Amino acid sequence: MAVLVLSGNAYKTVSIVRSLGKKGIDVDVVGESKYAMSFYSKYCRNRYVIKSKDKEDWFKKLVWILKKNKYDLLIPQSEGDCIFLAKNKNRLPYNCLFLPPVKSMEIAYNKELTMKLAKKLGIPIPRTWFISDISQLEKIKLKFPVVIKSKLGGTRPTFVFDEKSFIKKYLEVHRISPFPIIQEVIIGDGYGTFALCKNGKVIQYFAHRRVREQDPKGSGSACCESVELDDKLKKYTDLVVKELNWSGVIMLEFKHDSLKNEFKLIEINGRFWGSLPLSIHAGVDFPYQLYRLSTGKSVEVVRKWKKVCAKYITGEIIRLSRVIKGRPKGWKLYFPNFFNDLMNYFKCRKCKYFVFDVKDPLPFFMDFVDRIYRGIKKQGVNIDKKKTRIPILMYHNFYETKSNGDHRSISLKRFEQHLKYLKKKSYETLTVSEKKFNSEKPIYLTFDDGYASQYNAFKLLKKYGFKGSFFVISENIGRDGYLNKDQLKEMSKGGMEIGSHTKTHTNLTNISHNERISELTESKKDIERSIGKEVHSISIPGGNYNTSVIKDCLLSGYEKIRTSDPDFILDTDEIVLPAVTITNYPFLGGLDFLLSRLGLELFQILKIIRKKNVKIDQRHIKGLFHVHSNYSHDGKLSLTEIKKLSIKNGYKFVILTDHAEDFDQKKWMKYVKECKKLSDEKFVFIPGMEISSYDGPHIILVNPKRYTNSKILTNVVEYVKKNKIFWGIAHIRESDWKILESIKEPPSFIEVWNSKYHGYSTSLSNLIRFRRFYRTSYHTIGICGNDIHDWKKRLISLYLEYEGELSYEKILNKIKNEKFICSYKSSVFFPNGEFYTSFNQFVKSCLFRKVKSNKPIRKLYHLIRR
Repeated sequence: MAVLVLSGNAYKTVSIVRSLGKKGIDVDVVGESKYAMSFYSKYCRNRYVIKSKDKEDWFKKLVWILKKNKYDLLIPQSEGDCIFLAKNKNRLPYNCLFLPPVKSMEIAYNKELTMKLAKKLGIPIPRTWFISDISQLEKIKLKFPVVIKSKLGGTRPTFVFDEKSFIKKYLEVHRISPFPIIQEVIIGDGYGTFALCKNGKVIQYFAHRRVREQDPKGSGSACCESVELDDKLKKYTDLVVKELNWSGVIMLEFKHDSLKNEFKLIEINGRFWGSLPLSIHAGVDFPYQLYRLSTGKSVEVVRKWKKVCAKYITGEIIRLSRVIKGRPKGWKLYFPNFFNDLMNYFKCRKCKYFVFDVKDPLPFFMDFVDRIYRGIKKQGVNIDKKKTRIPILMYHNFYETKSNGDHRSISLKRFEQHLKYLKKKSYETLTVSEKKFNSEKPIYLTFDDGYASQYNAFKLLKKYGFKGSFFVISENIGRDGYLNKDQLKEMSKGGMEIGSHTKTHTNLTNISHNERISELTESKKDIERSIGKEVHSISIPGGNYNTSVIKDCLLSGYEKIRTSDPDFILDTDEIVLPAVTITNYPFLGGLDFLLSRLGLELFQILKIIRKKNVKIDQRHIKGLFHVHSNYSHDGKLSLTEIKKLSIKNGYKFVILTDHAEDFDQKKWMKYVKECKKLSDEKFVFIPGMEISSYDGPHIILVNPKRYTNSKILTNVVEYVKKNKIFWGIAHIRESDWKILESIKEPPSFIEVWNSKYHGYSTSLSNLIRFRRFYRTSYHTIGICGNDIHDWKKRLISLYLEYEGELSYEKILNKIKNEKFICSYKSSVFFPNGEFYTSFNQFVKSCLFRKVKSNKPIRKLYHLIRR
């Protein structure tokens, strides 16, 4: 008993090898390289590498393998291999294939023929357009969004959201794969039906639902679960199998249209599928069943399979890297945020695994090393060997025997281990101000705050012949627990660089220009007097900086600026040098990981979280949303007072939401007139009203041309639809979501986060519900508001990407097109419901904070809420 399996590089091949090997069947594998993960399974008997791209040459080598060993079954796993081998069946040394007719495979593997077959059989499909002439592109009428797919696969689906870019994107796909098909986008979960067949009759069924995909925009499963086979899906599978007279394994991929509540066929895979491990874990062993069926033996049919969930770990990590990178530009469909995805991952506690197996671990290791590295590289990490990347490490306090409880403090023993590691790996240490280096492996060792324990670190640096940059708070020099002048002089003469950490360690972004200059210059002068040398570098306290801080540092005479913001950890920057904080936690404490290629690349991916804490520059303008004036019965401030306070605090526009019940038509016109009068080229008032509906949530109408006094939700919806008004739901509550789902016309926006009701972060339930709603209504955006009746200092700011003059139309257009973010202190909220904090807060929350709850979901909830 022996089987030869092709495509050894695929993770599904590992499942086939294990399935057959456990049954005592000898399994040989053909792969494209010696690193194919299936080669490393203990159930793999012989390994064969065929690298040839020429199909005839590939076939000759395969025939040689077949002649060398006698196989009961040959299992090809790609569409191309299946069709090629079926067409050349007579050229094989003996019959070892179990495949359907060639014509049937050509229909299954061609999406256009598949859709036409489904239409013929009465199986629902997405609305599809077939093009046979490029001139037809201008004539067809499409309802966007649509997806463009190659007929024969091999390319990723291309999503199009507007008419302007449609023809251009279609031609891009057409050049690679002629005349691709066009389909409507189906919003809903993915389902798969799987079958083992013989001569058009199904012998074994199985079904799954996709939980998460490796690419949030659409791809193979990263996590899936077994489900009961729906009667309709079973019927559709029987129709296809019978019509194609199918033999072997087959998968039908469906999408459940959540709007129409029906399953629609997406494609047919006439070979083993990626989620094959799930069916085996559920008790349906398709590879072994296929072997028995092909060899004329009886097949034990499984009528009721187990309810299980399975993960592809490397696929989950690849997905996570894509989620962290953020929503792709122009993407208007559902896209997950990092925290929700992380919670969903831990939600599956008793999951099985696609590749990982304690008893057969090597395939997982090979898959992890190969796939994760390639997955990270695809996310935009530029591996340019010619460019020198200088790692920058930041230390704080040190202790000899007993920890002081500060996670940033490490033992001197650990620090000496770091130095030994650097010595062993031939690293050259530099001071921050140095520009030239001789070694191929330079590194910066930096020390913040000027603690007295750093003198012991200095002695160790001298022992190993290393240099470091020490940044001291000038006001603390000589104080108890800090370095004194004599020590600083000795360290400076010993080759160390002494730099500034400001005078009082204040947040430089929270003080005025004059105060900042004073902090920077006085500190520089004090340190220069202490060591008798010029100070050229500075470390920014807390990593808090913006454009103004950098400018003031340069004005004060500093040439190099070191921060704890790892935005550009792989880049060599001329002025701003971001560092990684070394802590006593394993993840950020082991240099063997931090200085590895993988470690640096992972930090390059994680830097995106820090970038979400957007540093506002001249391209952005700041405003307020959801503000009440004294036109409302509970408003305390006049429009003039609101304008003065707004300008004082840097706000350039305010979107008003005064209570509709306090107006009539005459008062409304007076209100609009005053808003226009107070608006100018430097500040804009946008009038709006908040309606307290009788039967539902509070509704906000932004810049309505006429006053309406209706408080019936359906009437208001009809009114805004007829007059094309930008409208939304204010400070949404739990009870409002059910009502919202019944509205035929989705709102323009939903106020997911309201400072009056939610405080410093939105509720977890609102985020989850909005993401579901956003998934089915891609043009509804999430927004944050204040519900201001009296001025408060801490407000949620609305930042717009902006150029040109201020105007109603341009501001609203930016908001409608998602060209904005909502920012509150260090948190940032995006139009699609993504919610981020700074990189440092993220790391501290996930690694350092102790939460009493042992439940992963509650723990992550507390980490997000902090």
